Amino acid sequence: MISKILKVYFVYGGLLLIANLITGLIFYFLFGGSIIKTISSIIFGITFAWIAGYKGVKAIIKIQGYEKYGTAYSHGFMIVLVQSILGSIFAYIFLKQIFILEGLIYLLGGAHGGKLALELVQKNTNIVVSKPIKILFGIILGLFVLFCLFLAGNSVFYKFFDIKTVQQGQNIQYVDKKFGYSFVYPKSWKKTANPFTPGYVTITSDKDPQTSLGFWYKDSPKINTVDELKKFVEDDAKYSEENQNGKTESIEETILNGKDVVLWKTSYQESSKYTYWQQYYIADYEAQNQNIYVWIMWIATENKKEPNEKEVVTNILNSFKFIP
Repeated sequence: MISKILKVYFVYGGLLLIANLITGLIFYFLFGGSIIKTISSIIFGITFAWIAGYKGVKAIIKIQGYEKYGTAYSHGFMIVLVQSILGSIFAYIFLKQIFILEGLIYLLGGAHGGKLALELVQKNTNIVVSKPIKILFGIILGLFVLFCLFLAGNSVFYKFFDIKTVQQGQNIQYVDKKFGYSFVYPKSWKKTANPFTPGYVTITSDKDPQTSLGFWYKDSPKINTVDELKKFVEDDAKYSEENQNGKTESIEETILNGKDVVLWKTSYQESSKYTYWQQYYIADYEAQNQNIYVWIMWIATENKKEPNEKEVVTNILNSFKFIP
């Protein structure tokens, strides 16, 4: 009996996790990290938690003697809790981060859905949904599926048509035609890229896995001078110190492969681990009427201020260039 109940927990908890992951990605794509994204995610999260609790407990009620292992309210609560635990494991495996479990309001949403499921089963009735609501739900679901297909298709086309890698002896040239940059790195290094963040790529040393380099771009207005770029970096540093526990060590203008750039050095402490970042902000001062004006190359090292393979890292940085 307990195995059947646990199966329901994991089935509906897993479905709830998938629903939350998909909606989270969609809202991030639409609204970035704004308050609208947060509010939208919370609303959908509560709704999905309530549905998972309602449907899951309806399945559990069919198991004879289920009440020995808890009330309908607690079973609904547990379904959402299982989703939270699965989400934390997922985040740790893929993002190397530990997230706090879902908020109490999500858990209560699932619990209330479970409680209502028992009440309706006891009354031998179901939730009645009007035809207009069903039509609206169908439209929303259809748009939801189309949007997911659009994201998947966009990622596939980007990977196969805009990314090019060319082997050059012991090195590989990475070319991103869509976002207009390229660089060269040793083929023994590991390259990773997230399909939902096109234009971002990370490479990690095979000899020094505590050293990584990353390439990405920033949303910004047109940058005309290095002074404007420095002000842009200072704003980023201020945000990091106020919201991400970053500690700025220096911000300075420098030259990288003949380009005027701004170097921001910062550090983050997590328990006994220190991560040191060197972020090179590079602006395309001559660009006009385009979406990207600022690129960033970063170096991240754990518990040390400089990478072991400093010469290799310098060569990679110097290989960066804009492409038409």
